[in-house]
Amino acid sequence: MLLVMLAPITIAADNIYRAQFWPKDSGPMDLALAMSGAGAFWLVGGLLVTGRASFGYPARGQRRPGSRRP
Repeated sequence: MLLVMLAPITIAADNIYRAQFWPKDSGPMDLALAMSGAGAFWLVGGLLVTGRASFGYPARGQRRPGSRRP
């Protein structure tokens, strides 16, 4: 819940940072691609560290709803 509450602050800080330190010779799509990639990297890393990343598969020791026991 705390991360959700901090989202507007981080977005505002990101906008200020981009306005001040825009890389030379790069367009908006270059920067958007780099920032999206970095965000995905941290998101997947956080999911893997916390153990909440299932990628469509049930967590260890759990079954999918409606599945039969082996």
